[in-house]
Amino acid sequence: MLLIKRKNGLNIITFVIRKPVNGYPSKTNMIYFNPGHMKYLFFTLFLLAFAIQGSAQSDGDTIVVKTFNYTQTHGHGIRDTMIDFPDDPGVTYEKVIMLYNMRCKKGLVSTTTDRNKGCGEWDYSCNTYITDSSKVDSVLSFTSSHYISAFSDTVFYYVEDPLYDYYQYRQKDVQINNTNSETLSTVGSGNLSLPHVLATGNHSGKSQYLYTQTELAASGIVSGNIDAILLDIVSSNNAEAGYLRVKMKNTDKTSLNNIDIDTGGFTEVFFDDYTFSPGSNRLQFYTPFSWDGTSNLIIELSFTNNSTSNALDVEGENTGTTSGIFTTNNYCLDNVNGKIEIPAGPMADISDEITISFWSYGNKKIQPVNNSIFWARDSLNRRQVNLHLPWGDSKIYFDCGNDGSGYDRISKTATPDEYKGSWSHWAITKNTNTGEMKIYHNGTLWHSGSDKTRLIDIGNFILGTSGNYNRTYFGKIDEFRVWKKELDQATIREWMYRPVDATHPDYADLVAYYPFDEGGGDTVNDASAFAKTATIDGYMYWLFDRGNNLNRGFVETTERPNITFAQGDYNLTVTDQIVTDSVQLTPNIVREYEIIPRYGTMLDDSINEVSVNEYWQEQYEHTYGPDGNLIDSAYIQATDTIEVTELTYYKRYPMKFEIMSFVTPYGIYLDLGMGGKTWAFDVTDYTPILKGTKRMTVERGGQWQEDMDIRFLFIVGTPPRDVLNVQQIWRPDYKSYTAILSNRAFEPRDVQLRTDGKYFKIRSVITGHGQQGEFIPRNHFLKINGVQQFTWKVWTECATNPIYPQGGTWVYDRAGWCPGKYSNLVENDITNLVTPGETVTIDYGLQTA
Repeated sequence: MLLIKRKNGLNIITFVIRKPVNGYPSKTNMIYFNPGHMKYLFFTLFLLAFAIQGSAQSDGDTIVVKTFNYTQTHGHGIRDTMIDFPDDPGVTYEKVIMLYNMRCKKGLVSTTTDRNKGCGEWDYSCNTYITDSSKVDSVLSFTSSHYISAFSDTVFYYVEDPLYDYYQYRQKDVQINNTNSETLSTVGSGNLSLPHVLATGNHSGKSQYLYTQTELAASGIVSGNIDAILLDIVSSNNAEAGYLRVKMKNTDKTSLNNIDIDTGGFTEVFFDDYTFSPGSNRLQFYTPFSWDGTSNLIIELSFTNNSTSNALDVEGENTGTTSGIFTTNNYCLDNVNGKIEIPAGPMADISDEITISFWSYGNKKIQPVNNSIFWARDSLNRRQVNLHLPWGDSKIYFDCGNDGSGYDRISKTATPDEYKGSWSHWAITKNTNTGEMKIYHNGTLWHSGSDKTRLIDIGNFILGTSGNYNRTYFGKIDEFRVWKKELDQATIREWMYRPVDATHPDYADLVAYYPFDEGGGDTVNDASAFAKTATIDGYMYWLFDRGNNLNRGFVETTERPNITFAQGDYNLTVTDQIVTDSVQLTPNIVREYEIIPRYGTMLDDSINEVSVNEYWQEQYEHTYGPDGNLIDSAYIQATDTIEVTELTYYKRYPMKFEIMSFVTPYGIYLDLGMGGKTWAFDVTDYTPILKGTKRMTVERGGQWQEDMDIRFLFIVGTPPRDVLNVQQIWRPDYKSYTAILSNRAFEPRDVQLRTDGKYFKIRSVITGHGQQGEFIPRNHFLKINGVQQFTWKVWTECATNPIYPQGGTWVYDRAGWCPGKYSNLVENDITNLVTPGETVTIDYGLQTA
């Protein structure tokens, strides 16, 4: 801080530093360890109001300003209030004294069996701050010149044109050379036009239809080989069905449904590209299907069109029973660096129960990486719902419910095939009434936890990344549903493959449902009763599944195509045709940034996005054979590079003066009496900021360990020297030795001295924490204009502390502080080293060896 006093008074420059040996990462929860280990700190806001008592005008009179007092015995955050200090320009003060009174809670004494009955068991930092919003603190900060998705190195080698993997398919071209004999038998005589049999106006489709043994036998079909089927097309235009497959299986089912879907046991009999034309179309099998003569028959048709074709109507009938199911596309969103903010208004009723279900397909080349597939928070920005799918350690973490003291969590290590490379259905539930949190995988209970009773409060919901938008889920997402009720396993299993509609038993509890059926555009529709449209932000790509792979979203129907079955003796030529399809590799989203300074304001420097591009990191393009095995690779060399550098900028805050650094005592068996103990601190140097209405806080973790009564005494009179100003050089903070020595914290700063100042001094309060900081004395120093001028040892003897007997290790000497004591203040007069009005460079450092 820089304090400057009037001409025949003392000009003071003061800075306050806190530093452990190791850096303290930002945390949103308070974690503390036993003495000798580093502490992590947490604070929130808590507002009270107090007033000035007393008004003195004559020399020797005293104005008393009361702040916190013994009636305030507990709280959840920092002690926080607005204080009205005297602000009469005609009155001067000889001294300003801070009376700092502390007692164990309600005058009680803690014991080993009731450790926080009176004074708190452990030592905590407990520092007092005055915030002056007319002044600005700036903090040196760092950010990368580029953000590159799924990349963490410093040099990015890339190409601008898309890269691909290639997949080969072995299609079968069947030519009939001669028909020696043939019997044609038709099942179905309806004249309906059915668009769902081969919905070629889509990118992909799959349908299944059941024909009973009775129908087959009645039409004249006999047990044995079925060699072809014929479909009657009633459309007026030709239609393309790429990668058309026909599969058949014997079954004892008498009807189909969209719950128990047949996915195995089929025999593929046809695989080729096919152009349908009006009239009868024959699909000659490359291998016959053997019907056993006693079973019913399921026929499956699927296709994949990279470009949609004309719609295709097949002639058929209505059987009156559920004899068919069909689905198309299975559109989904492939997340590369994007998010969707789900409107959270309908989620306001979620409190004690919740279910979230969805399909996901993790990117097999990128996962596992630290990610959140969705994140919800409350109005206080507290995490309420989160799912890491998975974290970089391959564990799936499910967080749900937060009461301000933390959130409930369950976690379990997952196998790669559970989170990447294939579609998986996930459902997570919580019921605070039973205390249970559960994770279901593909309809089966995968993991659970008990005693999870924190309520849920959702004010904002993000799909695809974390609350800070920096933990992208890399993979595909589909059929996203949120319920204000815990669904049971049977319901989850029954509805995982089918679209939700009003027949769902818990439809009234559905608060968000995004099927992602749009297939394009930047908005997605909510199929729940709330109908809340959401917007895609960033890079999420629309994809569809190949027809052969469609596995969900089936719709039941009583309609079925008329099919003519061919049985005969043929002379065929079957030729393998290798067809290659390409799949674009996931691009890297490259964002470039620049810093726009905002000097002279309270605003942070702006981190401005200069450009955003899709590039592809140099890598192999792979070719996979028809059996799925890798058969070839070609390495694509980079055509350009990007060097990721570090940009420096400043964050700015209202100036926050640490007027008192204190550490609470070890409280076991400590008795401070009902009146407590009082310290009197001379804070006259802070006179320029102790005026008018100011925010006063006590924080850093120990603010509620004991009862406190703090008041200020303004003793009216003529000061020995007038303080012109007090200005911080650096914002008080915890920083690591490494950061300090590398000038990433408490870096050299230029300070403009006032021309009307006569005397200048620097105040510092330094304390060491952490395993290498608390119990090791070290020399610290100040440089003025590049020359080391002051050196002192930061070390405090603790055995003579009058606050005793404490529990724990209170007698051991420490780096600048002791339990139950204020921290050491060091003042260095720099008057003879500087000239009023000049700019002086001030640097702080320490010796670590």
